[in-house]
Amino acid sequence: MGARRRDGRGPSRSGLIAGRFRLQDVVASGGMGEVYRARDVVSHLQVCVKLLRSVEEREGERFVQEAKILSGLQHPSIVRYLAHGLVGSDHYLVMEWLDGEDLARRIERDPPPLAETVVLLKQAAEALAYAHAHEVIHRDIKPHNLFLLERKISQLKVLDFGIAKLTNAARRLTRTGNLVGTPGYLAPETIDGGGAIDGRADIFSLGCVAHECLTGKPTFRGHEPGVLIAKLMLEDPPHLSEVVPDVPRAIGDLVARMLSKNPERRPTAVQVLRTLAALGDLSDGAGGGLGRDQETQLTVVEQRVSCIVMATAPSQGEPGIDKSGRVTPMLGAPSTAPTLAELEARLALRFSARTFVLPGGKIVVTLPEGTVASDQALLAARSALLVHQHLPDSGVVVALGIARLSRRSAVGTVIEQAAHLLADTPPGRVRIDDDVAPLLGARFDLCRDDAAIYLLGQRETVDGKRGLLGRPATFLGRGQ
Repeated sequence: MGARRRDGRGPSRSGLIAGRFRLQDVVASGGMGEVYRARDVVSHLQVCVKLLRSVEEREGERFVQEAKILSGLQHPSIVRYLAHGLVGSDHYLVMEWLDGEDLARRIERDPPPLAETVVLLKQAAEALAYAHAHEVIHRDIKPHNLFLLERKISQLKVLDFGIAKLTNAARRLTRTGNLVGTPGYLAPETIDGGGAIDGRADIFSLGCVAHECLTGKPTFRGHEPGVLIAKLMLEDPPHLSEVVPDVPRAIGDLVARMLSKNPERRPTAVQVLRTLAALGDLSDGAGGGLGRDQETQLTVVEQRVSCIVMATAPSQGEPGIDKSGRVTPMLGAPSTAPTLAELEARLALRFSARTFVLPGGKIVVTLPEGTVASDQALLAARSALLVHQHLPDSGVVVALGIARLSRRSAVGTVIEQAAHLLADTPPGRVRIDDDVAPLLGARFDLCRDDAAIYLLGQRETVDGKRGLLGRPATFLGRGQ
């Protein structure tokens, strides 16, 4: 078909680009351009042509950067670059044509079994090791960007280097505070801006992909980008042995290391390859000997309690989601940094709490686990009042969650609940959920309305007897 433009710009009416690539079918389109099936009149092969309409300068620069990065990568598991340039005032990028399906569609249709997941991991790790050796960080590894040529796991191609960065550029990005990527696959360090981003950010994303392949479900899930990112930063996903018992321990431990919140504890792509190569034949369940100590196995199911505090942060907008599903929010505005930094320091000093300022205008405060429920609630209530003191115009909530999973944080189970409560909490109020109120006893002043319970303050003295789960109780023996 001919490629016609109403404004007269772009390809000629014959659909010929650079005198070589004849446009045929539009296979995808969006607000900024189209993707075409085309034919190379020189080689007579089908090719893929991405056209970027004239947009703001930054988008054009990103498109050109993708083309230049891709032109320097020649690997059998990376989509092959053919040409790029300008046609009129529009940018174009030509790549090899691929027939098949992406991994997201494969997981939805039929999640790959263990043996195929290991093959996929090896190929993806080989491609990433090559890219990292060339100082390229992909930054958007996810099932949609892993293409299976002819639907074969053994013919994987890594796609979409649209937000890839050279190592030095990635460091500049960290300093500016921008955040790019897809919720649910972002490495934590790309969110909190805690340091330079390197290839281990891609390893975290690949760990999410591997976990999803073997469980059939996304590793991190949430009803909104802010909640999803909070879970990604705070929640430890279940060890694969919890949810897929027939996965060898060595594979489960490798994926767990890939998903470490601390990039220093993650393997590099080369180390992933070495570990996979050492596993041998997994068809009979072998490979358990390469895991960590036996005590890392999940042999005890215990009940864990976790309270968190969540508040709205000032001067922050909700993350934006572009058409590809990527989130592009900003971190905290510089004008609020001194107040939040002081609050973080006081919470850490007084309650050993950790504070996270999230994209999307939320602050999450987590407390040390391992204490009993009443102590968790007490610390959370005091923390919430301190947050209210520093941010008197913000809504604040205290939520409690219980997880019946061994060695898994209970924090993740309560993130959704806290976000739901916060959405209905008026500015300047401290709300507690129904499970927290009985644990506070007579230590705090509360008020109730038809829909919610609010925390007003802490009493200086406590009258009456000690309570059990909020009810009067008599204690016998020493130390009553």
